[in-house]
Amino acid sequence: MARGLSRIRQFHGPVVPESQWERAGTTPNGRQLYIERTSRSRAVPDYEDAVCDACEGSKKTKNGKFECPKCSGTGIVVGKRRYAKNPLTGEPLYPKNKPEFYIHERMFFIESDGQGSQYKVDWAPPTPEQIAADAHTRAVAEMLPKLAGALVDTGLGMDEIVERLTAPRAPEPKAKMKPVPDDNPAADTLEL
Repeated sequence: MARGLSRIRQFHGPVVPESQWERAGTTPNGRQLYIERTSRSRAVPDYEDAVCDACEGSKKTKNGKFECPKCSGTGIVVGKRRYAKNPLTGEPLYPKNKPEFYIHERMFFIESDGQGSQYKVDWAPPTPEQIAADAHTRAVAEMLPKLAGALVDTGLGMDEIVERLTAPRAPEPKAKMKPVPDDNPAADTLEL
């Protein structure tokens, strides 16, 4: 039964973008990019508002600018963390959080699975390191045929080339030191 299913031709339906998606250019291989913005929330710690110690809660201003460096002239600073309390004993049980709303942006392109369904594939622009690695890979791919052609043109066989590359090299002769003339003032400071 499974053999018969593998013979079904793949079906790739048309891409119909949703109305809230915005077009955002194309990928390097030509796929259409979209940006989707959705409203989301995350939990952040909930703190009590406390009166500023530095200015005792007074909203002092001078020449239209706020005086207090600790509270920026609002008179309120972040206080202690809020806790859910036991209704019978009043002791703190666990720290409370409050929602923080934000807009989440997602850049993606649409991929078809071949069975009529489509799904989003997240995409991010390549980093400078990825661009450099891709350029290196392309340069190596272009160089290999040229290098192989040059080696074949020399008339050497594969064994001879490997032998020359792996043969131990003779040590390079060390440069001889020139004697220091006696009239050189730096010669007096040299220690041997």
